[in-house]
Amino acid sequence: MAAGAPPLAGVGDRGSSSSSSHPPPPPPPKILLAKPPLPPPSSSGADDDGGGGGGAGRSRQATQPGSLSLVSDAWEVHTDKILPYLTENNDFMVIGVIGPTGVGKSTIMNELYGYDGSSPGMLPPFATQTEEIKAMAKHCTAGIDIRISNERVILLDTQPVFSPSVLIDMMKPDGSSAIPILSGDPLSADLAHELMGIQLGVFLASVCNILLVVSEGINDLSMWDLILTVDLLKHNIPDPSLLTSSTTQDKENKNDNQSGIEDYIADLCFVHARLREQDFSPSKLMVLKRVLEKHFKSSSFSIGSSGATPQVSDSSVPSSMKIEDLSSNQQDIYLLPLRTPDNSTNFEYRTCPSMLGMLRDQILSRPSRSFSKNLTERDWLRSSAKIWDMKPEAMLKDSETRNKFSRNHQGTDRDEPPSSSMAASDLTHRPGLAIVIMGVSGCGKSTVAALLAETLGCSFIEADDYHSQANKAKMSKGIPLTDGDRIPWLEALRDAVRERLDHGEDVAVSCSALQQKYREILREGDCSFRSGSGSYSSCRVKFVCLEASAEVIADRIRRRSMEGEHFMPASLLQSQLDLLQIDEAEGITVVDATVRPNAIVHDTIARFREQLASTVC
Repeated sequence: MAAGAPPLAGVGDRGSSSSSSHPPPPPPPKILLAKPPLPPPSSSGADDDGGGGGGAGRSRQATQPGSLSLVSDAWEVHTDKILPYLTENNDFMVIGVIGPTGVGKSTIMNELYGYDGSSPGMLPPFATQTEEIKAMAKHCTAGIDIRISNERVILLDTQPVFSPSVLIDMMKPDGSSAIPILSGDPLSADLAHELMGIQLGVFLASVCNILLVVSEGINDLSMWDLILTVDLLKHNIPDPSLLTSSTTQDKENKNDNQSGIEDYIADLCFVHARLREQDFSPSKLMVLKRVLEKHFKSSSFSIGSSGATPQVSDSSVPSSMKIEDLSSNQQDIYLLPLRTPDNSTNFEYRTCPSMLGMLRDQILSRPSRSFSKNLTERDWLRSSAKIWDMKPEAMLKDSETRNKFSRNHQGTDRDEPPSSSMAASDLTHRPGLAIVIMGVSGCGKSTVAALLAETLGCSFIEADDYHSQANKAKMSKGIPLTDGDRIPWLEALRDAVRERLDHGEDVAVSCSALQQKYREILREGDCSFRSGSGSYSSCRVKFVCLEASAEVIADRIRRRSMEGEHFMPASLLQSQLDLLQIDEAEGITVVDATVRPNAIVHDTIARFREQLASTVC
């Protein structure tokens, strides 16, 4: 973000920083120590070539020139390259971030970093997603990247959790994990992927003063449940400041270590990003606070512990009051709006850039939880490496924790930690699932279905490829198809779907499937489904309908036709809209076709996760 950007709003302004104006460049909330001298060119290796350049790193897809990783994409910790950037200063703060793909984690961390291209020795900003990366549904950060600001704030940006692209990258052809997470036999990739997210959260909660939990929208139960699991396993990890004792002092400090294990855990800040205007309501905010307090009531995290949450309705709040004016002594909830072109004119509660700036000010100026003992930046790094090297099985060393984790994650009362018994071979015994992305021509079916197939690693069927030449000729001339034209086409498509399902494979299909009678033919791709039975929930052919306004669709079709990319003219759109028939009883998932394709894919996988045969689920 440019240095002259206005500050941004969060929830719970403690009055510690200015929120109405911010002269460029914005002053940091506090200066703890002058920045260290420029490290030698060789200190950070090949990854640091061009590290002093401007903001060019913002658009990278692979390893960013000048990037600095604490944990590599191979899940190994590296400290040698980082030590030259750290000092013997003991007045510093550590802030980490965790969340799924595309919610703005790196953007938030860059705001906290405050990159200054004229400052010698300052590494480039964290890499953020480009449009190309978004379109490919890829992730940008791998492992844990680290930056140290001029104010001696150590920032840890992390790879996304619940990320299909991370899972694909770590999966071997046989479905096992290429990254060793536990000691012993290799794990299935999906189990290793889940444990990676847990290990990431436990590590951040152990070594950070503040942990930002970033999610999209108001409710993200997956992230909340992940944090509860982190809380369960964190108690077997010692305070980093208690790992700096020399060997001769270890025995003397043993009791201190045991007491420190229970006492230290990072402060949580929940950042709810990409919110729409209707989400910025005082009453919705208070409901969110109550839900979070209830969800984390039995955890070690202090959520809303300042007292009972007052009852607030929209009508009880003065019209001049903004979200950021609501009091929150704990300052643990922040809201960020969806960044849209007309945001500044239509959004009542400030623009996204201004609210992001206020979030920065409030995070950096809030009192953070301290470690048990004073330690230097370099001691913190050494202790962090020791904590990272504690494999997840070390977190499960006591039987009570092990039993709780086993019940929560495997639904059993076994006394063993999760093991490689959940192998890829077990998952392939599930029957396949066909997900049909449907809707009128121009809604984006092919784009979404192809991206879904790539993400799942399954086959993709384009229904247009099954049209006869006669059908294509009729549509090119603007002549609508009849049922006599459609039925043979749909039957051929059904047979192709059945072939995949019979082999236990998932398949993504792009097909208009405008009417129920057409969808009934496709459902016959599941041999166990009886047409007309109405047992749609058990059918292994699912439908996701993309909807958009007629104006949006017509514009897409016109542009596509002019570019010669499709045989159907815009003149046939109305005939398709007239045919479109959605019956709620069918259980069809309807989504906004103007949403980013990778977001639609992510939500689709989450919806059908338990039914997919692919190990990526």
